[in-house]
Amino acid sequence: MNHYYENKLTLITGGSSGIGLALAKEITARGGNIAILARHADALEQAAAEIAACKVNADQKVYTLPADIVDYEALSAVLTKFKAEVGVPDIVINSAGVAHPGRFTALPLEIFHWMMDVNYFGTVNVLKLLLPEIQERHSGTVVNISSMAGFIGVYGYSAYGASKFAITGFSDVLRSELKPYGVQVSVVFSPRHRYPSIKIRKPVQTLYYQRSCRLRQSHASRHCRQGNPGCGCKRKIHHLAGFGRQTDVCSAKPAGTRPVSRHGYDGQLGHQKIALREIVPFCCTIETSLPYQPLRGL
Repeated sequence: MNHYYENKLTLITGGSSGIGLALAKEITARGGNIAILARHADALEQAAAEIAACKVNADQKVYTLPADIVDYEALSAVLTKFKAEVGVPDIVINSAGVAHPGRFTALPLEIFHWMMDVNYFGTVNVLKLLLPEIQERHSGTVVNISSMAGFIGVYGYSAYGASKFAITGFSDVLRSELKPYGVQVSVVFSPRHRYPSIKIRKPVQTLYYQRSCRLRQSHASRHCRQGNPGCGCKRKIHHLAGFGRQTDVCSAKPAGTRPVSRHGYDGQLGHQKIALREIVPFCCTIETSLPYQPLRGL
């Protein structure tokens, strides 16, 4: 068993369902203490029971925090009380999020504001209330959940993708600001998954591109654009094709780095994990545009 999480406190927003709940169970199964934050108290209690079933020892703790990350004042009251009674988390995972697919011209303006309020500003609100103490402590880990749509533009996700691109840029800046304080910042580019509360159909073009998306090894090796001769980039190059773009991913492991998040990008020379147990580290990406091919019959 991985002992990294033992005796550590992890706070997960959106921890009552989806990725947040799955991570809470996994961390609990590895000996960690968990605090899950979400809007609905009944969903939190049900999730807490599922998480408690994953405990490996009786001393592990599972806390529930009913709060809306968009409501800063209410969130501040909940987290301030939690910090006073329990303490500052060792790990913060910002997993709360919403999605609403649709073409740009068909989406109401309110959807764009909603996406940014929850996906981006919700993350900002949580970290505004927790990072000062984490930075002062000079230790901790922040994991922000972005999306594949947070570094590749996906048809039909102009509102959602923009909010996830904001998470990506925000995380990159935080990483550089917090590194001198010993605080690790990771961003997760999760593949497509189901949002439990979203039952809106995607545009058919989105489904077409998702089905055509694939990760495979290139026949021809090429050098890393970072120009780092010691990273061994010539050995393994993969590329992700789909969504009207091709992205080459170097899978060489750079020296002096280690994975922290379950999936995602860790540092400027970091790691990409594409599955819970299948790790593909990378140190750079090389993007090349593919010619647009109109979809016949749509």
